[in-house]
Amino acid sequence: MFNTFKTFVEDYLTSCNSESRWLLQPIKWETPVYGSNYFDFTDFSAPGVILTSTCFLGLALTALAMITERKEGTFDRLLITGVNEIEMLVSHGLSQLVVMFVQSIIALITIFAIFGLTNQGSYLLIVLLTFLSGLFGMVYGLCISCIFTSEIPAIFAAMGSFFPMMLLSGFMWPKEGMHYLLQLISIILPFTHPTESLRSIMHRGWDLSTGVVYIGFIVMLIWTLIIFVISIFIIKFKKT
Repeated sequence: MFNTFKTFVEDYLTSCNSESRWLLQPIKWETPVYGSNYFDFTDFSAPGVILTSTCFLGLALTALAMITERKEGTFDRLLITGVNEIEMLVSHGLSQLVVMFVQSIIALITIFAIFGLTNQGSYLLIVLLTFLSGLFGMVYGLCISCIFTSEIPAIFAAMGSFFPMMLLSGFMWPKEGMHYLLQLISIILPFTHPTESLRSIMHRGWDLSTGVVYIGFIVMLIWTLIIFVISIFIIKFKKT
């Protein structure tokens, strides 16, 4: 923006037969506090891409779990043996937890070691927040599999709800540039605050002592607990 303004003023002075060297720069660029003078779109969008991609991997692991068991009859056979619905729900989550964690680690290694993305903060916090995002995706997938009894509606519901959460999180376009109604929706979505948290960790080197960072962790935990409780109520309601 500044370079465009400078070019415009120089062209204007030239058209007025004035020397462009008379132009006094109204803004002087100093060394930035965080990052560099050339903060590109990749660095801006990377935190949101990391979180949403990890969440999608977790969602894909569990979205059809309970549906498949119901169709194959495994669900009813387990109920006869004395296993209750909550135990089955938790067992599905625990069995996929290790897979999701390995996927998250591989994704982070690829992003930082191979693609060379900028990071000024703690890798431990990045791994932890990424893991929470994947955990939310797993729980959300289990919730969807508890609601629907067929694969096609479950897939439509998963995709139809995931993409609005992703696109309104502010990772492609800052939420400050959205319509104010979309900003109100964006604030309560599960990826908005965590994306800001991860961006602050990676590009500013902030830690959990900063409000912007720990709010992202809290929001992701709250959303995970809410979806898990909803899943329990749904599976109990279907029992009756």
